[in-house]
Amino acid sequence: MENQALRIIFSLFVGVLFALLVAFGIQAFYPQPELLPSMGTADDYGSYRLALEAYNRVVSAVIAGIAFVPIAVSAVAPTRAAVIADGILYGGLFTLLYAAGRGVASAETAGSFAAVAGVLLAALALGHVLTQGWPWKRVRWLRRAPTGGDRAALTVIFPLIAGVLITFSASLGIQSFYPPPEPPYGPAEQSGQAFVDATALYGRNLGVIATIVGFLLLATGFVFARTSPITSDSLFSGGLFTLIFAAVRSTGSHSALSFYVVAAGYLIALAAGHLRLAEVRWRLRRAAKAPASRMLALVFPLGAGVLTVAAFELGIDAYYPSPSGGPVSAWARTVSVIATVVAVVLWAASFALGKASPSSANALLLGGLLSLVFGVVPAAMTGQQATVFIALAVALAVVLFVGYRRFADRQHRRTPPTPPTPPAITA
Repeated sequence: MENQALRIIFSLFVGVLFALLVAFGIQAFYPQPELLPSMGTADDYGSYRLALEAYNRVVSAVIAGIAFVPIAVSAVAPTRAAVIADGILYGGLFTLLYAAGRGVASAETAGSFAAVAGVLLAALALGHVLTQGWPWKRVRWLRRAPTGGDRAALTVIFPLIAGVLITFSASLGIQSFYPPPEPPYGPAEQSGQAFVDATALYGRNLGVIATIVGFLLLATGFVFARTSPITSDSLFSGGLFTLIFAAVRSTGSHSALSFYVVAAGYLIALAAGHLRLAEVRWRLRRAAKAPASRMLALVFPLGAGVLTVAAFELGIDAYYPSPSGGPVSAWARTVSVIATVVAVVLWAASFALGKASPSSANALLLGGLLSLVFGVVPAAMTGQQATVFIALAVALAVVLFVGYRRFADRQHRRTPPTPPTPPAITA
């Protein structure tokens, strides 16, 4: 176990080192434009911004091409150097993640989206053949599928990184067809009310589009659930992260539509996790015979918990916003009470779904905890210590009850009694 943990850490360290090497190498041989102190006018700032966006477009495409090299090299690495091959593969994925980040910072993201998506598809294909085997069995120079702990680590780490990359690719694709509003030139002019309103509207619309994309990614994950579990896990994590991205971009829009969209995304995530983790049976579901995913069993409740907090924040922002220019102590106290009620309802639902859907129950349990913490923060910051104490006391009592019935009591019931030993028969 210790040796396997060291192998995982070593491969991740190699990947991070490779990505840092590429990032600093680009900066050393192709530095980005700088904003000089002499550039004090709006025209100078606009020229600098245009030059920086062009630089990000070029760097994104170049780094995406560089990221393809380690991904391809890991496919032909010798089997005895599996930990090195995994490190090189992770380096390519981390480098591609850096390329996607540079692409998001550029205004025209179509080229970056094409480059990042193309390399990402190659990485997903490699992840598939590394876990399912190459179709050309007689080609000896191709890397053989990892076994044992190396395979288990690959099936957990690869979908996580690929899921983040899928979310970045989705963001690049959306921005290429629906670009954000252009800020006015000059840092002092970016606080104009027209630009603020346009940004809020763009965030609301982007949240709607990203939620639809996240749903499509989750649905596509079912297609590969039996034939390629690692691809299915990558698409599922990408869909979940895209829903979180939609929720984050929706915050600040002050719109009831954003709340309904994020709430719908939360319900979609709960339903998809419930189906994918093979906890319900229906004849047409291709994922019914798919192998269980430890990665999804861990990531799904965390992602659903974050979506719960986002939905709670958007609901408060839409229907009970904080007063502007007045005292906020009463508002903070009310938000803490609402957070406590919401948390208790989610924990009750978690207790009710404990046997029928353990994954959904874990997501609701964690969502209630995060919502409570998020809700009592305003009261704690405004000095409402008594309100926070009462909310935490009620929450602790409910959590102890639900936790005991959800974990300890069920574990005790699963332990079968030891049958008595029959007496020995003597002749």
